[in-house]
Amino acid sequence: MRDSFFDVRRGNARIVVFAALAGAAWCGPVGAQPQPPAEESAPQSAYQEPAPAPVDFATEIQPILAMHCIGCHGPKKRSGGLRLDAFSYIAAGGDSAKPIVGGTLETNELYARVSSSERTYRMPKNAGPLPDEDVARIRRWVEEGAKWSEASRGPAEAAKQPFYERWLSSAGKLADRYQAEYTYALSYIYALLAVQVLLLVIARCKVAYHSQRRWATGKAARVCRFCSEVRSRELGLVWLLTFSAVALAFMRGHAQKVESALAKSEQFRARAESPWARTIYGSPPVPVRPDHPKQIAGTYYRGNCERNPELFNNGNYLTAVFHIDLCDAQHRTLQLGDPPPAGGVWVRVELERAPGTADVLFSKELMASVFLSQTFYDNIFQTLQEPPVRLETVQEAQRWVAYFPIGSPDSSGKVAGLIYVYTGRIENDMARGDPHYGIKYDLVFADDKLTADSDLWMNSFGNSVVALPEPAGKIPFREWFDFRPIPPITGTNTKDPKLLGIEEYVRKGLIKPENVPQPAAAPAEPQDEE
Repeated sequence: MRDSFFDVRRGNARIVVFAALAGAAWCGPVGAQPQPPAEESAPQSAYQEPAPAPVDFATEIQPILAMHCIGCHGPKKRSGGLRLDAFSYIAAGGDSAKPIVGGTLETNELYARVSSSERTYRMPKNAGPLPDEDVARIRRWVEEGAKWSEASRGPAEAAKQPFYERWLSSAGKLADRYQAEYTYALSYIYALLAVQVLLLVIARCKVAYHSQRRWATGKAARVCRFCSEVRSRELGLVWLLTFSAVALAFMRGHAQKVESALAKSEQFRARAESPWARTIYGSPPVPVRPDHPKQIAGTYYRGNCERNPELFNNGNYLTAVFHIDLCDAQHRTLQLGDPPPAGGVWVRVELERAPGTADVLFSKELMASVFLSQTFYDNIFQTLQEPPVRLETVQEAQRWVAYFPIGSPDSSGKVAGLIYVYTGRIENDMARGDPHYGIKYDLVFADDKLTADSDLWMNSFGNSVVALPEPAGKIPFREWFDFRPIPPITGTNTKDPKLLGIEEYVRKGLIKPENVPQPAAAPAEPQDEE
């Protein structure tokens, strides 16, 4: 008796084969990487560039707002009375009544906020600036009139679209929603298609063998006879197992997507809860650039943060000098016009002790706690992300140096990043420390030469008695860290550990209590003889 499940006629078999091929043709383009359009064989015009396409709000602007703005300007939170999740709210504006839809670059509040370099005014708040490409996209959108696409106004407008456009839009959203799962299961989908084709071949051979077709009794007789002995339940079981493998692959892809989303949300939560998020530096912190011209080498002066009449100059004196510049792997200084070194670019950081300062503040123990890293470590032990760079002694208890590799220029000829200077501890591949300084570099190479557009600078993050902006009762930042000289100690200074601020280092475990010098005891007063 013939197997009813796979007993297909020639016409039905063709239909199934064509359906499988159509499915393979549909799945292929979805999984394939998009290819750039082929170049035209002839230029469109010898004298005119084609005009760029207008900025589409739904696909280019709305995703930026959803990623960076809706959290504070959405249905759950309306900072400044502004919502950016619907056209009617955006058109109404916020408490300032400044235009967002329409206006010019000078009057449009959205562009003014995202493009500002002032931390207290720039948006997103307590976060880094938007990528340059996003700011440029918003700029073009405002220049074109800040048009809000009709498809993004709401459900009523969307309902007016033809049914096939709504269906295609829904299918596209569904594909985007499950893109991660599809990508993970793509190889399993190919395997499923291959198994489907194999099952169709076996079914066709079964039918041909039982029908005594000529090709099934000739050279292919052995294969067809083997196929005829395969039972329908066995074929069904193979199909079911293959389909189950694809389903499991989709589930695993979904689990990975959820894990990735949870990891990202944990990073955002940690940043939001970090004390740095409540400062002008943000989280991770970025120092404020000093107001000097661009440079590739500079000198900075670190002052004392203690103030007391018993200290020299009331405590306003120099404690250390920093020198930063660029060099190659052999420590040879880079100058403007030099090509990128073969071993990459390095940042050299030299630290020089100021005269008259306390020995304990520059002891081996304390200087060994200093390390440099491009990874931001909050004041809790975290796994080391990269080998730290430590200070090397040039002159005992007087001068130290560190060489930090920052790599070679990328395809656009740029090298950019931030180096943190910590005092802290590293134990068992775990790091903990406070970033005291940040060294920012933005290098530009053009025609294999270091250009004057390059910049290298550093600044301090302040401390409990020094902060930016300078509130009442705080020491002026200029007297703490600056590129302009700070007066050094030229006379005697106190040895009192409390007045010198040594107790703070003891409390943090950076200096052992037994290494702290004790102030000389006051001479005993002479007693009157009877």
